[in-house]
This record gives sequence, C-alpha cells and structure tokens, in this order.
Amino acid sequence: MVAEEIMKNDYSCLRSLRNPNSEGFRKDYSTEGNYPDTYDYTFYYRGEDARTYSHINSTVLSHWFYLVSVGGSGTNDLGNQYNVSSIGITNATAIAWQAELYYFTATTNFSLAREAFIEAASDLFGENSCQVINVTNAWYAVGVGSAFQLSDVTISGTTLVCSSGATFTVNNLPPSCTVSWEKTGNLTLLSSNSNGDTAVFASNSNGPGWIRAFINSASCGTSYPTPYFEVWSGTFESTFVTGQVAVCPDSYYTYTAQVPGGHKPTYSYSWTYPSNWYNYDQYQNTISLVTPLYNPDGGAVRVSVTNACGTSGYSGITVYPDYYNCGGYFSLYPNPASEIITITNKISSELETKVEDLNKTYTVRILDIYSNLHFSGIRSGDTFTIPINNLTDGNYIVQISDGKNIFNLKLIIKH
Repeated sequence: MVAEEIMKNDYSCLRSLRNPNSEGFRKDYSTEGNYPDTYDYTFYYRGEDARTYSHINSTVLSHWFYLVSVGGSGTNDLGNQYNVSSIGITNATAIAWQAELYYFTATTNFSLAREAFIEAASDLFGENSCQVINVTNAWYAVGVGSAFQLSDVTISGTTLVCSSGATFTVNNLPPSCTVSWEKTGNLTLLSSNSNGDTAVFASNSNGPGWIRAFINSASCGTSYPTPYFEVWSGTFESTFVTGQVAVCPDSYYTYTAQVPGGHKPTYSYSWTYPSNWYNYDQYQNTISLVTPLYNPDGGAVRVSVTNACGTSGYSGITVYPDYYNCGGYFSLYPNPASEIITITNKISSELETKVEDLNKTYTVRILDIYSNLHFSGIRSGDTFTIPINNLTDGNYIVQISDGKNIFNLKLIIKH
C-alpha cells in the first residue's frame, strides 16, 4: 500500500498495489478504492484528461507488479481465473528495468508493455522460465493478453506403437522442470528417465490413441500440457479405402489405403478386387485397376496392411457398375461374337420384371468406327437378340435408345 501512514478519515492508503478496487483514496468517488485492477474494465478511466488517465489507470500496472512479485490467484473483472506464483521483488524489479530500458518507447501501450516485459524476462531468465511464465500470467490476471502457453516445447516419436514399445521425447524442456505423461487406454507406459522427458510406451490393443506430456515446475508452482501427439496402436484395423465406387467398363481407377499417419516404406499392402478387373499398377498404398471392356463385376476393393506390429484383416469399399451413366445399362453377350448377340436390360433383369418393362421398345443401331450404319431395328422386352452374321470382322458400336437416352456398347465381330 502507498502512503498508508499519512491518510486521514480512516482511509487505508493513497493507492493500493494489492487491491486497487477496494483500497486507496480517489477524490472523485465517495467510497474507498475505486481504482482499476483490470485493463479497460471496472473503474478504468476512458476520458480525455491525460493527467487523470495516467494516475488512475496506473494501478493496472501496479497490480501487475504486485502479483508477479508476491503471487496471487483469483478471478479478474473479466471473469478470467488466474494463478500467479511469486518470482520475488528483486526479479520483478530487474525485469521491469530491462523492459523500460530496452523496449519501452513514448507510444508504448498496455499491449506493447506486455510484450516488452515478456521479452525482458526471456532475456534475463530464458524462454519458458518460471519468470516468463509468471510475468505472462500476471498480465493475464490484469486483463492484457492470454495466459502462458509453452512455446517450442514439442514431442518427438513415431506415429506407430507396437507391443515391443516406442520411445517419445519432450524437446526444449524448460530448466528445472520435470515431465509426467498422459495417454489413452490402449497404451502402456513401460519406462521413463529420471526427469521423465523421455518415455517408452507399448501397445496393448489396436486402434487410434494419443499421448501428451505435462511440464511440471515445482519452483514455478505450475503444470502445463503439451499438445496431443496422435499415434496408432498395433495393427491397422478397418483401413479406410478411397476411390471411385460407381465404375464404367474399360476404365482406369485408383484406390488408396488411408493408413493412419500416412504410408511408410516399411508398410506392405495386399489387395482384392472384383474377379474380372485387372491390376494395372500398385505403388505404396495405392492400386490402379482397370475394368473389363464389357460388364465389370460389382463387389469390393479391399486391402490388408502389414506394418511393424503385424498384419490387419481386409477392409475397403463396395464398388458397382454405373449402368445409368456409363452406357452399362445394357449388357451384350457374347463379345466377341460371330452370328447373333443377346442384349439384356440389366436393371430390369436384376429387379422384379414389370409389365411396362416387357412392353418397352428400343431403337437399336449398329455402326462401325467410322459412324457408318450397318443395322437399325426396333426391339422390345428386357432381353432381345440381333443377328450379325452379315457383318464383317471388326469393331462396332451398338447404340440403344429408349426415346430419352442413348446407350453405347462396344462390339467386336470375329467370324
């Protein structure tokens, strides 16, 4: 408290660093206190008179100095809970002097003052030191900036953890700090070194997980968590496969196994796919497949992944012919053909046949690759035949029109 020995009328002091809101004497108010302890909030002066501004609002900085010197906890006028541990008046004085000497200018405001004091504490005591932590938290307590967060403190390690164990290390651990670890239930902590900044975790069941470290400082009276470090525990189960599900004949598609943490050179992949598709290429966690010239089978594209922990089961996605959009609405058999071809409406044949399907008519045309017309006729029903014995060997296009859409099928004639 400032000038507590010269006050009249039972006022406690002229100004209070400890509790500006309720201790001290302010002439323009009839009750004791009425000085701000939180920036731009209760009792903060927002007028134009610089002399009034500098004297009244100075208690925000005074209260900051009190908190960082002797410590304190509570809830400020913004409703923010804070906890500041004492760094001692000697350290607080050195930081204040360093900030004013090297960082303050004539235009320094509260926000810039916060940056200057944190920078000064880092200069004198090091980044992430107790002094930096509590200088930052004291500014948070008076409503300027956020609470302290660890900077440059990271966890390094592998994203895959097997039963044999994997090592994780906290990097840039602040001086005089120790580490405690938190993890998901599918991991087991096997061991850690004396200060805990290196630990070994093992898998006890398959699935996603995470670890994080708490940085503990007895001298600071604080504990700060690092960000979560995500891992996969054990073999890869139910691997997610991405790629085209509705496919066309004679087309090229690529499918990718989305393994947690991305592909690693030590991973291998075993794929299954519909029986009449064929493997064009396989690279890392992708496979490129080509559908047959006619009527690709539906089914599934699945993968089994082997990582350092073992081999997973098969999982993947269901694929099917896109009859409506690829010209695969109809099937053609045989192909190649020599005497006659049979065309089937695949939608009608795979669903319960309706009367309107049997009575529906189609215009069928056969053209060569130069668009010359070799056959034109009307057919009805969900299955019908076309004679082709008078056509020469070669490649043709069979066009089927239902009056709204035209579907193209490739035909090879070979006598």
